[in-house]
Amino acid sequence: MTTSSCRPSAGEGGYTSGKILDAFRLYACIQTKQRFQANDSSTAGPDERQKQALRAVTRTLYRLSRQAQGEELLKIVELVYFYDASSLLKKGDISMRVTKASLRLHYSERQIYYHLKHVRETFCEVLYELERFG
Repeated sequence: MTTSSCRPSAGEGGYTSGKILDAFRLYACIQTKQRFQANDSSTAGPDERQKQALRAVTRTLYRLSRQAQGEELLKIVELVYFYDASSLLKKGDISMRVTKASLRLHYSERQIYYHLKHVRETFCEVLYELERFG
């Protein structure tokens, strides 16, 4: 499935790479809060669009884990998208994380960006399937 068929433009309500990054960071924040907090009913839960994005992230991570390079892909997502997810992004944060991931995993930065593109495309496919088929 091509990216264009599963991801409409941002003007049509589709996901841009920034919104995809936000979905992964939201997932990481919620996972961190669940680990460190007891059930606290005072905090408001995610809205319907956020819930759908969280389902898509969960299914994307599962689908990535089932692929040949699954462990490496999940490690890249963890190092680039999940690292310090609760703080605001500044200019150059992603490229700095890609550099750190390339040094840690012994991949070139180009390979890291290629794998991140694959992660985003997989997310879009999963989101398309969720929107289309439920």
